[in-house]
Amino acid sequence: MAHRDHVTEWAKRLGITNNPSLREEDLGIEKLVFHSPLKNPVLELKMSSMNMAARLYIECLATKAEGRRDWLFKEEYLPEAPAYFAEKWTPPDPAVPRPVLDAFHNPHLVGVHIVWKKRPPT
Repeated sequence: MAHRDHVTEWAKRLGITNNPSLREEDLGIEKLVFHSPLKNPVLELKMSSMNMAARLYIECLATKAEGRRDWLFKEEYLPEAPAYFAEKWTPPDPAVPRPVLDAFHNPHLVGVHIVWKKRPPT
């Protein structure tokens, strides 16, 4: 299955659509902060249209029946990543920056802190 198909399938888990594409207002993550083993922040990735599918992936993993989690360890987000990202998982040659996937591939980063968007009360 291609990456776009996985994004569409995972979007359904959150009750959102990927047709014709993801919409920023449907996603709940404002930024991802990847950490070293000492929990030092190493890489901060803010919202952008270039990382919406990756934020969807993390949001699905961090959203459980009991609520949203603010932290995921690499052991939690890495196992399903190659299948989810499909053809995008393998680093391209020549290399181009892919901040979220580069963070997933980085052996020195062990977890991600999730900063959720502030939602106005309904």
